[in-house]
Amino acid sequence: MSESLGIALRLSALLVAGSLVSGCVAQAAHAVFSPMLTAASESLQTPESVGITPATWRGKSCQDLTVIHAYMADVVRKTAASGDAHMAKVHGWQLDAIQQVRNEQGCLNGNATLAAPATPATAPAPSATAQARRSDAASSLGLTLQPPGPELVKALGLESGDGAWIVSVAPESVAANAGLKPMDVILEVSGQHVSQPDDVLAITGKMRAGYQASLTVWRNRASQEVPLSIPAGLGTAIASAPTPAAPAQPEATPDLADARYCTAVMATQHTYGSTVSPVKQVPGAATDIESALKRYIARVQQAQPGAWADFTLNTAVCRPGAVVCSAEGKGPSGKTQNAFVFCHTTQAQADTQLLEMHKGDPQAVVVDWP
Repeated sequence: MSESLGIALRLSALLVAGSLVSGCVAQAAHAVFSPMLTAASESLQTPESVGITPATWRGKSCQDLTVIHAYMADVVRKTAASGDAHMAKVHGWQLDAIQQVRNEQGCLNGNATLAAPATPATAPAPSATAQARRSDAASSLGLTLQPPGPELVKALGLESGDGAWIVSVAPESVAANAGLKPMDVILEVSGQHVSQPDDVLAITGKMRAGYQASLTVWRNRASQEVPLSIPAGLGTAIASAPTPAAPAQPEATPDLADARYCTAVMATQHTYGSTVSPVKQVPGAATDIESALKRYIARVQQAQPGAWADFTLNTAVCRPGAVVCSAEGKGPSGKTQNAFVFCHTTQAQADTQLLEMHKGDPQAVVVDWP
């Protein structure tokens, strides 16, 4: 593989990874790179190279595997119907891995006793008292929660493995009445970050009965807000634990509640010397990522007059809660130019994104935020 092709493929992987969470993988890849490079990148992929392995699913219950299998089968059908044959193939690999584990664990012949335990043998088991308290609290909400594993993160287009994956919702429960669904992933509760399932219970357990908590939920490759009415007795069930399983995150500072750590890039197709921004905490980026990109475009156009296009924002991508926002236009030379902003909940994630962008184009010019 030539050095230039290798650089282009790394850049392609970067932008695809950054746009997964918005459901716009194909748009991002094809917007910046030629069909030849996109096809070359796809032809090099194997299940192993994209991290698909049955090991991820081993140990989950037959009920959970059935739910996941049905979800992934629907994803494969929808992706194939959209005309994206490559992504349909990738999702099909995931489906095959899940089906293999269902066969191994006897889920398809009724012999569910073959299923491995949900908690790995090497992991310390929680005490019976702690399990009972968490079970009581989860039952009060009507939720069965698990951490999203690496394969589910990829399948759903999540940014990271943080969050609480909803395995099941009890009929006519508080969660069901709120509209929560299996395969949703809870990312925040009233602005507080959810790292693991226990965080949901720890945070809601401190809220008064009847309080309308706003849950940020990942569904259909996009985040949305779901109001949840806190049931009576939930706080008592959790607060009685001498040591919480996971401490609640501190309340966000009001003026930074919608802030995100963002970095932006503007580039001309197939040309080095793009512009890239330092990481900056941008107020309001969680709900208005468009404005963050518009401000950076205006700043670069001011710093490099006559070098850039009049950009048109991709409104289908730049939605409230999105992690990536993009814009495109024809530059003065006639080549297509693209602008992207990536906004994350932590500075570490944004720093990693910036490092990868510098690797993709070592000649990038740093243009600071306005």
